[in-house]
Amino acid sequence: MHDDVLRCVELLNETRNFPLLVQIVNCVLMWCMMAVYLTMNFNGDAVNILVLFIVLTIETYGVCVLGSELSQKNVDLQRAIYDFPWYNVPVDMQKSLLQMLQRAQQPVGITAAGFCYVDIERFGKIVQTSYQIFVVMKDTL
Repeated sequence: MHDDVLRCVELLNETRNFPLLVQIVNCVLMWCMMAVYLTMNFNGDAVNILVLFIVLTIETYGVCVLGSELSQKNVDLQRAIYDFPWYNVPVDMQKSLLQMLQRAQQPVGITAAGFCYVDIERFGKIVQTSYQIFVVMKDTL
């Protein structure tokens, strides 16, 4: 089952690698522009922008939560293998456990173009960067 998950993560990273990076960059830019628009033009059209802002935030947060859960499951697997009473099993099983432990020690997660892992910490950094850019944009306009 672990091999199936690893193949799924590999496939996910192959297909969503670059589009995820584009989504994160676009998310930062759109958050900044929406925030500037909302601070300068809070009228009837602002509701549409606010709904779009919330949907964009939920979508990005969902991907980041998925990445965090995937990384955490890998850490949990590593801990379970490490805590397993390997000294009570035959040598061939001990060798298999060693191979599993070595594979579980490699980081697993969703990446954005291989540039960074997408997780909750990264979501926080994305929000922080967006706010910093928004403050600069608001002050210059």
